[in-house]
Amino acid sequence: MNSYLIICIGWTLGQIAYAFKKSWEIQRNKPNVSFSNALQMHFTKETASFAFAVVILLIGLFVLPNFINMDITKDDLKNMEAAKWKVYFVNFLNVISVVFGYLCQNLGWFFFGKSEKLLIAQAQKEGINLPSN
Repeated sequence: MNSYLIICIGWTLGQIAYAFKKSWEIQRNKPNVSFSNALQMHFTKETASFAFAVVILLIGLFVLPNFINMDITKDDLKNMEAAKWKVYFVNFLNVISVVFGYLCQNLGWFFFGKSEKLLIAQAQKEGINLPSN
């Protein structure tokens, strides 16, 4: 199977797991809400976060070939010690892609969250009240 397809499928599974976990948290805090309503509440509230995760996926797919050639060649098989990390990455690509999908929003906010803090600081400096979380 194509490595990029594996990454997309794993990312999707990770996003589904993330949405189910968040819906479970909503349902746990509000016992009278059904799971389907909690899931709908999550997607309604987190639409921008999901769109951000899609952008992070696209960025990852775009820059990945610059760092890793995921094709295992005969030369790699001849010198397994040198290509060990590459073989491990390819072998664990399914796991890596699911974890990437699950943590995508958090990774995005970790790498790009500084701009949000700068915007909040600028708004406070100008006396603009932003809604709190």
